[in-house]
Amino acid sequence: GATKETAGLMGGHNNSGERAACNQRAASFGTGNRNMTTGFRCCADTDVVQPKTTPDQLRKDDGTLVGKPVPAFTAKDHLGADVNPADWKGKPVLINFFASWCGPCKKEFPELVNVQKEHAAKGFKVISIGVDREAAKSIEFDKSFGAEWGVIGDEESDLMGKFGVYSMPATFIVDRQGVIRHYDTGFKPEEQLEKLRNAVKSVL
Repeated sequence: GATKETAGLMGGHNNSGERAACNQRAASFGTGNRNMTTGFRCCADTDVVQPKTTPDQLRKDDGTLVGKPVPAFTAKDHLGADVNPADWKGKPVLINFFASWCGPCKKEFPELVNVQKEHAAKGFKVISIGVDREAAKSIEFDKSFGAEWGVIGDEESDLMGKFGVYSMPATFIVDRQGVIRHYDTGFKPEEQLEKLRNAVKSVL
């Protein structure tokens, strides 16, 4: 172990906790991609005085998008439809980041199809963002579950960067005013399906 005379380097990551989420480093690229599983801790020989942080500062810098307007972006899905959050005002929207290689995504996606069918009459819509390096894989994934909406390809991880996504699936629910009201990552049906459904109902 490290002593006063030697340096120590330790890695660690616990952002996903015990959730079933996927983070395959080799499958995400681009300026928007962040690898949240790599890091190090610095060890000092003497005590370091930490600046005091107020609860308000912590709330301000917590990094979450919940309670904030959905990030602005423009894109086109594989069906040719233009996608722009500015056009969503008055509509409840679910945004889902997924990858074809992600096991939990395969469990969540059919549930998204079911939820969309149940609430389509109320204006509810699903936006799918595929992070596969090859967009065709994301499109095939979408088709395999009978989804009736298009897929936005995020091969360079640009949208991942805007939304601060580091693992799949990542799901955001936006209310009719364009504010994100729910965020979750990973998918264990026994723990998260009911929470997902309740979050959707809360914005209808």
